[in-house]
Amino acid sequence: MPYLSLSDELALRERILERLAHLCDQSGGTVTRVQLANFEIDGERLPLIDQGRGIRNPRDFRATLSILSKPDGQYDDRQVDQGYYLYAY
Repeated sequence: MPYLSLSDELALRERILERLAHLCDQSGGTVTRVQLANFEIDGERLPLIDQGRGIRNPRDFRATLSILSKPDGQYDDRQVDQGYYLYAY
């Protein structure tokens, strides 16, 4: 299956983050793992996490989608380009 175009992927990522911000606002700042695993956008299910992991690699995306991240975590994760991160997992 081909990847989304870069512009379509960026637009989808922005909609995902907007929806997450809305969920956070509704719940007082917390989104559960169940909500992330059952996330829907544009009427379609798009899990934002893999069970037991924080890194998600949607098949249509060119790059990893990470919703769970910990700045002071055990891995050497870092931003390598504007909006792109290297995950040392």
